[in-house]
Amino acid sequence: KGFYIKNKNEHKNVIEVEFKFTFSLEGIPVMGFIDRVDQTASGRLAIVDYKTGKAFDKSRVRKDPQLTLYQMACRNILGKEVETVTLYHLNSLTPLTVPAHSSHLEEDLRKNVISAAKGINEENYEAKPDPSGHCRWCDYLQICPALNQKNGRYLKGAQNGSLEENVDRYGKLTNRIEALEEEKKELETNIRSHLSKNGEQQVSGKQYSIHLKSDDLKKEPKLDVIPLEESK
Repeated sequence: KGFYIKNKNEHKNVIEVEFKFTFSLEGIPVMGFIDRVDQTASGRLAIVDYKTGKAFDKSRVRKDPQLTLYQMACRNILGKEVETVTLYHLNSLTPLTVPAHSSHLEEDLRKNVISAAKGINEENYEAKPDPSGHCRWCDYLQICPALNQKNGRYLKGAQNGSLEENVDRYGKLTNRIEALEEEKKELETNIRSHLSKNGEQQVSGKQYSIHLKSDDLKKEPKLDVIPLEESK
């Protein structure tokens, strides 16, 4: 709610939300999702990625490889240069923005992706299990040979984690969901206004088509979202 109140008048130039991208990097398919892409006054792009958890400073934003990848994806797919990148800390409602990442960071990321892909293809990509960190949420936890060999005792119930960790993770996810729901409501209002004003029943973006769907004449029609691939 706090996020919505603070930003309800600012999101006027959003061009993509939960933007799914796929592009080829040196022949390697790369896929991901960008929380938000805005268009700036100069016509370039501004990338925004929402984060929860511990606070951080701009030093992370300046070097975050995830933002570097997003920047490369936007240039490849949307055909525009990125002006700024932002990590938005939802817990404190703090946006940390820096200029677009340098070509040096893009080159470093390109080399890392190529190296990782090469190792995987050669089955020579050594796993580095971290039982107290990301491994806890891995879908392959129960069959992971690295964890089974080095941390066998950890496997029992590791997917559930401690109660304290689960509570914190649940809280973080709840905060993010609430923020996204508020933004979704605002976008829905804008879309409904457009449909009503133009007397239309559907509207399409680049990836999705939205149709008015009424199951009950006494209730307001729902917005039925259909991926364009399915609607063809």
